Amino acid sequence: MSVAEIPHPPASDGVGGQPDEIRPAECSERTAKPRIPRPAFDVLSVAVWLALVTGYAEALFWLARQQLLGTLVFKHPGLLWMSPLTQVACFAVPGLLLALVARLKRRWDVVAFSVTLLSLLGWFNLLLLWPGIHSFARIIAACGLAAVTGRVFLKHRERYVRIVRLSVVWLFASVMVIMIVQTGVARHREASAVASLPAAEDLAPNVLLIVLDTVRADALELYGGKPDVAPNICELARQGVVLLVVHACVQDGYGHAPARHPQLGGRVGRVRRRGRTPHGRDADVQEQLQGRGVLHEDHARQRGGGVQETGG
Repeated sequence: MSVAEIPHPPASDGVGGQPDEIRPAECSERTAKPRIPRPAFDVLSVAVWLALVTGYAEALFWLARQQLLGTLVFKHPGLLWMSPLTQVACFAVPGLLLALVARLKRRWDVVAFSVTLLSLLGWFNLLLLWPGIHSFARIIAACGLAAVTGRVFLKHRERYVRIVRLSVVWLFASVMVIMIVQTGVARHREASAVASLPAAEDLAPNVLLIVLDTVRADALELYGGKPDVAPNICELARQGVVLLVVHACVQDGYGHAPARHPQLGGRVGRVRRRGRTPHGRDADVQEQLQGRGVLHEDHARQRGGGVQETGG
């Protein structure tokens, strides 16, 4: 008999000479690829994910107070994408430092520590939205919430890491989409508002209104203050009219913000509800100038010059 004709004996498990039987479960376990540990990448993903979630929560908090509760809120129209990006910038420094530690010290469980530490930063930022909480109480509450977050992460570690890896890209993409869409719509509305303005009358004067926020009279030379602080303003004052006694109607201790209501809106005091004041509904400056081709209401609001008519 040749060597090629020698039959190979069946595989045996050592018991009775019977061949081994490979079960499907065992086969899947042998062929399944283990998850590659990437602690530095996981730390950065957790930092960006927590920053985006914190930013979205902050933006939704202010939008809910304004739209649902009618609270007086002075916010930028791009709050929904500005707040997440700002939180990403704040979380970037500790996130990069922790990622560096995770890369150098692979035996340390830096990912779990990062979840606890970065969630502490996120909870503290959210607790700052309630000014009535004492500072020490806010710190203690943030530490407690961060400890609970860390325990939940340790209990469901694999699931949480998988969710973060899959959703962090979509969260960041949603912020970019909101920014691009909102910016494009605002620019389109501004261009349309400017194009829809009627032509100005012949020899119509140009009116320039300059409003300085938080500037005291004694800081300007034209009111007896130090020279060369605002030379251009003083030069305009020499060519125009200077008001020596001006009073702004401010209520409820809100400071300078409601002073813009009588300046630009022609209404007295703080606005209580949309379109209503304690003394009735009067036409404001924007509405009076709108029909004369000087200023469009939508154009003014897009540039931040409109009066916020939200009150609580």
